[in-house]
Amino acid sequence: MHDLQFFYNAGFGWTCRQCERELGNKDDKPSRLLTEGEAESKTPEFSGALAKWADPSQRMLVCPRCGVSEWVEKS
Repeated sequence: MHDLQFFYNAGFGWTCRQCERELGNKDDKPSRLLTEGEAESKTPEFSGALAKWADPSQRMLVCPRCGVSEWVEKS
């Protein structure tokens, strides 16, 4: 699937370009797989850059952090 204006997919899910820039590339932190699994805290800290599907038909992505949304054209 092609990249979109506000999101891109590098194989791990759709990532919000704007939030990724704001959060920066934090290579010194442990992998998200280690920090976003089962949370031991009642207030887990997520990266926030991964988008979610806004509709059941999976045609619109929305970023839960900044709220930007975009239609995805499935081919």
